[in-house]
Amino acid sequence: KTDTNLYFLQNHGIVFAGNDLNATLLFLESTLDKIATLLKQAPMPNTSSKLVMLYKTAFQKNLSVFKPDDDTLNVLFTKDFNYVPICPDDVVYIGPELLKLKSLDQKELLDFFNKYKVIPKVVFYNNNFFYIGNSLTKAKQVYEQFYSNMIASSLITNKENISKEEIKFLTNWEAEKYRQEVKG
Repeated sequence: KTDTNLYFLQNHGIVFAGNDLNATLLFLESTLDKIATLLKQAPMPNTSSKLVMLYKTAFQKNLSVFKPDDDTLNVLFTKDFNYVPICPDDVVYIGPELLKLKSLDQKELLDFFNKYKVIPKVVFYNNNFFYIGNSLTKAKQVYEQFYSNMIASSLITNKENISKEEIKFLTNWEAEKYRQEVKG
């Protein structure tokens, strides 16, 4: 065990270390905030890392969070918008609903899970969308599907939404749950 928590690798970057993941992420955020202050910039956003820890605590799973640099969806849609699955892929990749978090508290995550029996894959928090997946690639796929859904929903006036029965079937379909786990 060492007291060193920060390693500079010549021409390769920086390694942050800690006794556990939470301590390491807090050390990382603190360091980034100090660097931003030194550079006279606003502190770097750290909501994504807080969501990673929130999901890990609530579901005992290491998941990835993706927040795109493109704020198109944040600008186009406010907290009053309504996500509705319009094709089976919406249910598979996004889920039956998205989660509008009021605070970074695991109670809302667990309430969502208890209601739908799936982990929320799209989170709207503090006027920003965050996309959750088993890997960064999967989180980006959630984003791509959600982006397609929101654009299509805003352009199509007489669309037929998926029925609640079909949403429930797709959400609880064991074959799809297995496929999602295996493909990670």
